[in-house]
Amino acid sequence: IFAGLGLDPILNMFTWISQIGTLGVIGMMGITSLSVIVFFSKQGGGSPLSTKILPTIAGLIMAALFVYIFINYGDLTGTTGGNLSWLLPSLIPAAGVIGFLLAQRLKSADPARFAKMGTSLAE
Repeated sequence: IFAGLGLDPILNMFTWISQIGTLGVIGMMGITSLSVIVFFSKQGGGSPLSTKILPTIAGLIMAALFVYIFINYGDLTGTTGGNLSWLLPSLIPAAGVIGFLLAQRLKSADPARFAKMGTSLAE
């Protein structure tokens, strides 16, 4: 597609795709920080510093970075002014919503299989 459109594979494709990957990783790191807080709130253990305060700070920083990169995606990649400046970063939250909906569907259709999700095959 990039060759057909006459776009440079390094300046365009690599930059756009690597920025989407970076945005996805930052989003997952923010969600992981939230997960740490929720896990230790339910399970107990650990010091408040390592289970609440630091994950909260990290999560807020990651959320701020995610929003900043999302809003300025066009400036970072050179796609300013077109639909790509909002369409490409929108793939990240869209994938998250689709994954959540599929998980909810699995949870209602096959609760036993949903319960096994995330466990090791060796167990």
